[in-house]
Order: sequence, then C-alpha cells, then structure tokens
Amino acid sequence: MMHSTSSISDRIVNLGTRSYKQRLETLSGIGMTEHKLKKLNRDLDDLYDLLYERINSISEAEVRSISPLLCELIKSVKALYVICRKPTSRIVTDKETEKLGMNYSALQELYSDLQNFRLPSENDKELKALLSKAATLMQRIS
Repeated sequence: MMHSTSSISDRIVNLGTRSYKQRLETLSGIGMTEHKLKKLNRDLDDLYDLLYERINSISEAEVRSISPLLCELIKSVKALYVICRKPTSRIVTDKETEKLGMNYSALQELYSDLQNFRLPSENDKELKALLSKAATLMQRIS
C-alpha cells in the first residue's frame, strides 16, 4: 500500500503526540499502562516498516518535509523511554520498555540514514569530485 507524505506526516505527528502525552501522564503520577506502551510500540514498528520500505524511493522534498517531525518523534520516544526505565515506573514491563528502546534506536538510525543518504550534501566537495571522476571514467568505459 502506497502512503502519501501527508499521511506519513500525520502518523509521525500522532505518534509523537501520544508518546509525549504518555510521558506527561507518567510524570504526573497517572502511570503508564502496559497496554498503552504495547500499542505505541506496535505503531512505532509499523511506522518504521513503512519508512524503511520507502527509504530508497522517498524524494528529497519528502525527506525535508518529514525530517523535523521525525526528529521530534524521536526526542519524545527517547524521553518516554528514559522515564519507563526508572525503577519507579514498574507498571510497565521490562520487555515493553526494552522494545521502546529498540524502537527509539531503529527510528534514530532511519532518521540518520535519511539525512545522510537521501539529502544531497551541498558542502561535500570531495564527494562531488569523486562522483564527477567516477562519471568521467564510466563514460570512457561505455
């Protein structure tokens, strides 16, 4: 199923809002339920799979559009993870907390890949020179 950038952006914003809200609830003493964290983890997995599936076809404009949102989601997930790891947050199982940490790491790595491999590096003169040399060599060969 093909997802538009706007639907991906909406999912990222929704998940960021949910993780932020769950962090605030936990800090205020309401507590995090295992059910809420399990659902969040499942939805984060789905988002990761969607982005990973599209990483090679996503345009520069799409990367620039979703990157700030994804960055904020990652910050929110990390903050929630830090709270869930505290000994006072034993409402949530270690398994779901560990899964949240893995989701944080996976999303951070995907964000880094988007930034490093899907956006042109305007300031990398060495890379431009190597690519130009490679193009010249390929023209000679063909």
